[in-house]
Order: sequence, then C-alpha cells, then structure tokens
Amino acid sequence: RRRAVPDPEAERSALQRVGLAMRAGRLVLGTNAVREAARRGALAGALMATDVTDNTRNRLLPLLTGLGVPIARCGTVVELGRAVGRERLAIIGIADAGFAGQLMANLPVEESSGTE
Repeated sequence: RRRAVPDPEAERSALQRVGLAMRAGRLVLGTNAVREAARRGALAGALMATDVTDNTRNRLLPLLTGLGVPIARCGTVVELGRAVGRERLAIIGIADAGFAGQLMANLPVEESSGTE
C-alpha cells in the first residue's frame, strides 16, 4: 500500500503553525520523548516526517496507532527540525487537542500496516 503524499499547501501551513505550538509548550520533540509521552497518554496527535527511516517508523507506528494517537505525515526530517529550531527531527508529538486539530488538518494520516 502506497503512503499518501501531503498536499504542499497543507504541509506548508502545518509547518508554519508548529512554531506557535512550540512557543505554547504543547509539543514533544523526538522519537524517545514521543514514545514516553504516548505511553503516559499525553499526546493528541503526532507529525511524522515523510522521509523517516523504516526503523524509526516501525518503532513508532505500532505504539502510537495502538494507543489511538493519530499520526499525520508532514515535511522531511530537515523541514520538521527547522520548524522547531533543530537540524533534523523525525517526529513531533502534539500534547494539545486544539493544536493537533490545527496542525493535522488536511494532512494524510498514517495507518498501521497491520489493519485495514
């Protein structure tokens, strides 16, 4: 099954809004921090880079989808990183439902490969 490609305008909008959510303290940055926050039930959603490695994707996808955390594909690891002042970032967790709705609007949501 092919992964959906984000609409460039929706992707641009989400990446611009990430800075606002970051300043509001509503983001969790990086693979390990996102995994920990998901286990605590502290995530309303996540943005995963479109070019994330298969290893990272396989570490995150089953956990997050199993816990009911929606994952939208958005930007490259460089673009996600740049949006929060880092060099590279595979995933951003969103701890606020309002911000999750805004950031993930019109982006393709990743589904577990084991479910249809």
